[in-house]
Amino acid sequence: MDAESIPPPRSLADPSDQSFAWLAGFRFADLSGARERLEAMGQSGVPADLLQSLHRQLAIELPRVGDVDAAIQSLGRFIVASRSPTSLLALFERDAASLRALLQVLTVSGGLADQLIADPESFDLLRASDGQPAPRHFLVDELTAELSALERPERASLAIRKFIDRETLRIAYGEFVREMTPELVGRQLAYVADAVLEAGLAFVLRVLTDREGLPDRIDGSTPQFAVLGLGALGGEELGYAMPLKLLLLCDQVDRANAGHVAFYEAVANDLLGLLGPQSDQGRGVQIDLSDQPTSAIARVFGVEEAATYYEGTNRVWQRMSFVKARVVAGSQALGSTFLQRVEPWIYRTYLSRTDLGEIRALRLKLERRAELVDVAGDNVDDDPGGRRDVELTVQFLQLLHGRDVAAVRCPNTHDAIIALERAGCITHQEATLLGENYAR
Repeated sequence: MDAESIPPPRSLADPSDQSFAWLAGFRFADLSGARERLEAMGQSGVPADLLQSLHRQLAIELPRVGDVDAAIQSLGRFIVASRSPTSLLALFERDAASLRALLQVLTVSGGLADQLIADPESFDLLRASDGQPAPRHFLVDELTAELSALERPERASLAIRKFIDRETLRIAYGEFVREMTPELVGRQLAYVADAVLEAGLAFVLRVLTDREGLPDRIDGSTPQFAVLGLGALGGEELGYAMPLKLLLLCDQVDRANAGHVAFYEAVANDLLGLLGPQSDQGRGVQIDLSDQPTSAIARVFGVEEAATYYEGTNRVWQRMSFVKARVVAGSQALGSTFLQRVEPWIYRTYLSRTDLGEIRALRLKLERRAELVDVAGDNVDDDPGGRRDVELTVQFLQLLHGRDVAAVRCPNTHDAIIALERAGCITHQEATLLGENYAR
């Protein structure tokens, strides 16, 4: 049965009803369930002509969808949850591309589908933004302005969660509907994280200062804070729901002054509490502090004590993580001062046998992880020659050449490949191979 010959729907209880016969042309795991979900759409008060039009459009669009069961299930939930199902189906009839776009987003993942269904009106915002990338400063200013009008941490936390959900949907729409490149997707997700950290830190400092005042210093200076992003966040190549690797810094910390230490730790604890884990009120942020200096009590460190700690270690995996470090929130000057201080530690004159051994161990760890989850052929990140391998190779080359060639000290893998080729550290053929495997 072709799309044009689909009859008006009547009722599943009517044995003569042929309005759902077109479903037989698709490989549904649960054909009767798909029919029931379509029936439920008809019970939402939608006129029969619009429902018939929807069926005709679905007959055209479902072949483009990977999981037809999930598509029908999520679409049905979305229509029922929408403020006006009739207006929504009228939109589909007017603009067939809107249904195609909705199905694409709904079938990306169950999590994104749940977000969209929980707030159906956000689909209008997605269509208005058309999945276009947003500048970092725009996202930072938008969320900072929103939080500046709030006083209670729980309200700020809710605003952050809504912001993350909204922007994640925008980026997913851009990637899966408008074919945004993986590189741009990673940067956009990193910018969202930057905005959350910038706005969150500003909120915490304002509320803490209003409540407790700033610590007294002999020189009368105001405490400065910076948040460094490491790994994927620092490299602006973040993935969806990926943990944020952070280092929390202040300009100086007097560990002998309990009042000062308490203030610095309150900043860190309140910031992490504000971001929080995922909840029923929206998606939170997972924080990874594993690259921070080892301490049972401290979460924020002075620039001098942090630099001294790292300069005294010889762990290549930490140095590789810092290859991607950048200031993501707070004082740019403070964060840059720290990064300049530790550059000689990151880019040492040579790689020792121990360094090379650790790099090989990291590679073996990636291989074992890939084998354990049985992702061979399925996971572009963990497959041999995939994104993780490319990142590891590029970081190794940056450590090898970065001491003498400052131009290759790029946090972003894509930028680093270009810089390595321009500096003559790799050939054009090698750069092309790395770039293609990274972008796939």
